[in-house]
Amino acid sequence: MTGLSNEYIFQEMLEQERITALHQSLSLPHWPANTGKVIITGSGDSYCAALFGSWLLEKRGQVSALPALEASQTAQHLVPEDILVVISVSGRTIRVLEAAKRALAASAQVVAVTDNLESPLAELAAVVWPIHAS
Repeated sequence: MTGLSNEYIFQEMLEQERITALHQSLSLPHWPANTGKVIITGSGDSYCAALFGSWLLEKRGQVSALPALEASQTAQHLVPEDILVVISVSGRTIRVLEAAKRALAASAQVVAVTDNLESPLAELAAVVWPIHAS
């Protein structure tokens, strides 16, 4: 195993185990009582994070992870009680921004998960959850 210790994918696998262990010890996040469905989206690695986020929140109810292009198409049909969680480290991913804009046009709530607090994505969102991925 020592040959694997510096491999990126091996380190990623170890990180998932730590996150899963942490998940077991956390209580469910608090959500507004009138919240409808929750869609989590991102592109590339951020979509992988969206998939993991939907798994973490599966007990919450109507939670799904969608690739950014599909989320962009779905966002225009959201309602004010719905939440779109958009994940982009840079806060500049075109499809993620497009999904956020369409969700806002539908009066849905937008939560941004980003490393760039001065990005266009952070400016669009009502709530920003900063990450430190860079």
